Amino acid sequence: MVKLGIAVLFAVSTLPAAITPASAAGPLTVGSLPAVPAFQPAWAPNVRETDAPDPAVVRFGSTYYAYTTGASWGNHIGVLTSAQPNTAWNTLHGTRFASSAFPSIPPGTSVRPWQVNGSQHAPGVFFVAGRYVMFYTAQTVSGHLGHYCLSIATAASPRGPFADNTNAPLLCRDAEGGAIDPAPFVDASGRAWLYFKTFDDVNHGSVPARIFVVALTSDGLHLAGAPRIVLAQENLSSPFETVENPQMFRAAGRYVLLFSRGNWTSNAYRQGYALCDTPVGPCREATSALLTTYAGVGGPGGGTAFADASGRLWLAYAAWNSPCTNYAVNNSCARRLFVASLRVTAPIVCHAVSPVRGYRLVASDGGIFVFGNPQFCGSTGGIALNSPIVGMARTRSGGGYWLVAADGG
Repeated sequence: MVKLGIAVLFAVSTLPAAITPASAAGPLTVGSLPAVPAFQPAWAPNVRETDAPDPAVVRFGSTYYAYTTGASWGNHIGVLTSAQPNTAWNTLHGTRFASSAFPSIPPGTSVRPWQVNGSQHAPGVFFVAGRYVMFYTAQTVSGHLGHYCLSIATAASPRGPFADNTNAPLLCRDAEGGAIDPAPFVDASGRAWLYFKTFDDVNHGSVPARIFVVALTSDGLHLAGAPRIVLAQENLSSPFETVENPQMFRAAGRYVLLFSRGNWTSNAYRQGYALCDTPVGPCREATSALLTTYAGVGGPGGGTAFADASGRLWLAYAAWNSPCTNYAVNNSCARRLFVASLRVTAPIVCHAVSPVRGYRLVASDGGIFVFGNPQFCGSTGGIALNSPIVGMARTRSGGGYWLVAADGG
């Protein structure tokens, strides 16, 4: 029996009723609590100029970079930097303008002639073959049925400026409604991959959204094979909701694929994840509710995982400031940048032992006590339960056990 858990830890500001601060209770394990503590955004709260949608956070050297969909402070694609993973974020020059990933572009001019001006969004950046490579989404001016497609730009510095020299999209999936949300990834063997989403944002066709992965060449600049599906909307929980914003990362010996579900202009938007055997799958949905709307923070999603210099994991994502779920509510509405500590627990692998020389006991809180040679296979001792544990039974193989609570859970 193998178990892998992901928990998100939050810096507390104000708390909803009946929720214990993370600092007192430990990690808020997925599925164990109905809500999470509220906390402040990582960059200048309550100001419209701090809109930072679709953040892709990467650490290069001792500096953290957040590449986001363009906003008033950074045209087309914005760049923020910080010396700390979860605080003190600011624009490239400390001003509320001119913090774009691209060189200065005249007003009314697009990044490339084939792109609709102002349509650039959802960047993903990595360092490969001595350069910084950025993938991003843009809508086509003509051809491709006006769909959104993927483009690519490079830079000598993570601050930019990034140069896009393309005359056409890098990748378009016209039959599936276009391609958006690119996210590069380098696996344990050093091979580079690109994840992206397909869906028809223009014609609103009937093809469900899907998450694809495609291999990249060693220089990270070209596709090296045919894209493969790793997640399909119709095979996930709540199949009527889209799946988007993929990001693959590796932790605790497993490949973890982050994704978002639902409408990004609603409080139902949320962060989920899947566990994958390899970078190309198979991938299995673990939960679509790793992170959901909580006190004062609406529709969290578009998350990316990254590590600090010590190896500690963090989750960066964007979310609305309540009561906003779109930009039309008032002039302070924004999808602000949040950064929370992310914990991925190592797998617990249990096997049947023979002969058995010992026994296990379970406490009412789900704590497990092992005597002799049976293996410890995890417990619920650190999780707040609605009802006490009243029973325990081993699995058929003897390699694990089931716990049952008084309420049947």
